[in-house]
Amino acid sequence: MELQKSHLHEFFALGIIGLLFFAGLMTPYPAPSGSVALAGAAHNVSGFAWSDTIGWISFNCTDTSSCGTADYGVAIDEQGGIMSGYAWSPHIGWISFNESELSGCPSGQCRAKLSGNALQGWAKALAANQAENGGWDGFISLKGSQYGVTRAENALGGFAWGSDVLGWIDFSGGAYSGVSVGYGPVSALLQASPTQVAQGGSATLSWTSTNATSCSGTGFATGGTTNGSTSVSPSVKTTYTLTCENPLTANSDQETILVYDVECSDGIDNDADTKTDYPADTGCTSASGDNENSATLVNASISASRTSVLTGNTVVITWNASSVSSCTVSGTNGNSWNGTSGVETSSPITETTTYTLACLDLEDVPAPTESVTINITPVFEEF
Repeated sequence: MELQKSHLHEFFALGIIGLLFFAGLMTPYPAPSGSVALAGAAHNVSGFAWSDTIGWISFNCTDTSSCGTADYGVAIDEQGGIMSGYAWSPHIGWISFNESELSGCPSGQCRAKLSGNALQGWAKALAANQAENGGWDGFISLKGSQYGVTRAENALGGFAWGSDVLGWIDFSGGAYSGVSVGYGPVSALLQASPTQVAQGGSATLSWTSTNATSCSGTGFATGGTTNGSTSVSPSVKTTYTLTCENPLTANSDQETILVYDVECSDGIDNDADTKTDYPADTGCTSASGDNENSATLVNASISASRTSVLTGNTVVITWNASSVSSCTVSGTNGNSWNGTSGVETSSPITETTTYTLACLDLEDVPAPTESVTINITPVFEEF
């Protein structure tokens, strides 16, 4: 199998003998136009290789517009480099890259594989399995000591060797389009559910992609898979990034999860009232509340119409409170009124008097008090 291209003429006649035999067995597809073919969805290799003895070899049914009747193609697994599928020759029929059909190859590793930027292993023309083949084994060497098929970006080039029947197989295509590894534009989508969690909570990140050979995550692990989901438990607001790529292009997407560190959803009875979290604890107005103690919700005020009076005069006391269950206004002069809001006239003020507003919060716990003080205006007398 280790032959130079210059030796091709020595085997050309034998190649023609093979063609004459197999031509009566195969039904060829129409000749290709020479335009660059795009890979089908299931196969990422496309285009034409060329042999001076058997002519063109198609690597994808889109090359010959025959997918409706023969959905074939060759694929390279970009994660492991393993090749699979079928190419087609109108003269010798199917050429297999499937490992299961390559056993018994002349030497080395039979499996067809892209290793780095070079193909290695073997392919096989399946027509050689027929008893009438005259001893031809059908094997095609993808790499030798002085020849081989290599990859540069999305194009395959160089030569494979098909022994005396096939001779040299030019992956650059000769007069045709050549063989390429084609990919469509990469899309990447990352989604979080939910997008807001309590401290210690978790969310699910799900990702999908198209035309990608691998995906990686920043802040989470994808295992290289192009579609999947995983659970995350951020301790602070975190932005996660998904990056999906193939050998030619890449794309990314981001999702942010908010984290709130709050008492109203942490599973703890923070204010020791035997009630835990929203909505059981009435100190919480939502799950994102940051304090179970309802006293923090109280808004209370008290005022007087005047804060300085002549002895014996009266004042008007006004108060109002919200997020409370009850309130009492008490004066040091004995005045006392109830209600969460009100307007009352004091008794005659004969000395400094303080009015204090005391309320119970929604959990009937005393809230901080508010007060107003009324002073006596001094009277100056002449001596």
